[in-house]
Amino acid sequence: MPEETPEGGAGTALAETTTFTQEDVDRIVTERLRRERQRAEKTVRDEYEGRIAELEAAREAGQGAAGELESLKTELQAARKQALIAERLQARRRDALGPPLPPAYVAQINGEDEASIEAAIIAAEAQWEADLRQYARKPVDVGRPVNPVGGGPEVRTPRVDADLAERMKRGDPEAFRQYTAIRGH
Repeated sequence: MPEETPEGGAGTALAETTTFTQEDVDRIVTERLRRERQRAEKTVRDEYEGRIAELEAAREAGQGAAGELESLKTELQAARKQALIAERLQARRRDALGPPLPPAYVAQINGEDEASIEAAIIAAEAQWEADLRQYARKPVDVGRPVNPVGGGPEVRTPRVDADLAERMKRGDPEAFRQYTAIRGH
């Protein structure tokens, strides 16, 4: 149903128009631009924060991988050193017909390059030979009266327990030192 206007004509409620000043239009446009800018900034900020989180995760994974790489390099270097020691020991074993170097002496071998490893092998072999000579030496009684005809104190060789004997068979240098101490040298 049409409404009457003050001029006496018929009209509708929609026909009423609001008049905006230039300041009102500027304010409305400015407000709308501000809202759009905020929305755009939030979208860009969210994208950047997501990308930063991805990069941080990738960096942490890279650092973990770098740490793992370093430990693998260290293990590889140790394995190469052990292989070089084993190779040198095998070559020396082929050249010499003596007994193999016991594991306790092999464990003492250490070095960074071929020359230092070779020097350490020679030192370990020398120590093994010295311990063998020490073990094979007959006891010397100094300061005790010795009377082979009789009457003198009986010299007894100390008994070695099974553990010490086993360690000596394996070539443990400490076992030889303990045996020497028992024998009184």
